[in-house]
Amino acid sequence: AEFLGSILFDISFEVEGVTLSELSALAFEGNSYGSWSKRAYAVGDDGLLFRMTVDLDDGHLDEGDVVFTGVSFLRFPGYGWVDAEGLASINGTNTDLLVSTEWQVGTNSSISQLGIEPVRNGGAFDTRSPEPRFRIPDIFTKNVRSNAGFEALTATTNLEEVVTINEMNLACDDAGLLRLSSFSVGSGNLTTMVSYQADSFPDGQRAGVPELIALDDLGLRGGKALALERYFSPESGNTIRLYLVNSVGADDVTECSELRESCAEIAIGESACCDPSSHRTAQKTLIFDFGRDLPNVPIDNYEAMALGPVVNDRQVLLLVNDNNHNPNQIGTQFVAIGLDREPWSSVDALPSSPVSNIS
Repeated sequence: AEFLGSILFDISFEVEGVTLSELSALAFEGNSYGSWSKRAYAVGDDGLLFRMTVDLDDGHLDEGDVVFTGVSFLRFPGYGWVDAEGLASINGTNTDLLVSTEWQVGTNSSISQLGIEPVRNGGAFDTRSPEPRFRIPDIFTKNVRSNAGFEALTATTNLEEVVTINEMNLACDDAGLLRLSSFSVGSGNLTTMVSYQADSFPDGQRAGVPELIALDDLGLRGGKALALERYFSPESGNTIRLYLVNSVGADDVTECSELRESCAEIAIGESACCDPSSHRTAQKTLIFDFGRDLPNVPIDNYEAMALGPVVNDRQVLLLVNDNNHNPNQIGTQFVAIGLDREPWSSVDALPSSPVSNIS
């Protein structure tokens, strides 16, 4: 992997009079993989949708390559404001985006469809209110933790499914055991659910997963994806790692009411408590550690990423941090790295045990 540059926007930077802050997701127009458009969207925690252009054609990220062109407020029927987190484009003209939300008091995690009106008004753009149309299983609505729901969202390359993951473990599952879930774009129904083991750290805490990018059209039935893991401690700061995730051989855990090492295998209706040692998780390979591989770049709270063009046989990956409205952070930072694409197609069998306790 190779560092391709970074751009920093000050904490006070504004777009049409609105402060740029708390960006949680990126999506380029069209497919998230295999095509390239300079037009992109970013969604913020506070329900703001920013429009921008991003120029990565020369394989570098330099000043002036990210230009914001509009902003809109999102309001969800029945809730008003919600914590918008994930973003995925589901058609080539980008008149439709999907937005995922995290659980907050009074609202559950959701995946909603957002309509983008092509008519511009004074340089801004209009949106239709997001409409929930994906059926979220009870296992999430009953067990998701506050501010730890569907932070990530990605579409498969054929745009037929979307994949998400709860950022931290559900209340019914062991720490670090997350659930990757895929949904049909056509029906809104759950199609597959597999478990994912997040990294653990010496203080006993676990990393969270704020972002995913699907790399093929297989979803969780043998497909691959990029997963971003992050962890913060006051002593060591931000730990950010990028993994290649492979769902080949992973067991479906849709019917598991709990994922616990201590559970007794007692059926609860049609569901059961499942011991993680008795099923295969999605496997992962570390391909980029930001602290290790970017020693001269300030590392912040990266929360969103999207694939850019392929330049000089390298896949450009664009990331941006969530500045949390915090003046003690560095502002809003875009970072581009170039990834070797070969491992994505050549990895068929990954280590049988999940990666954890990496120092």
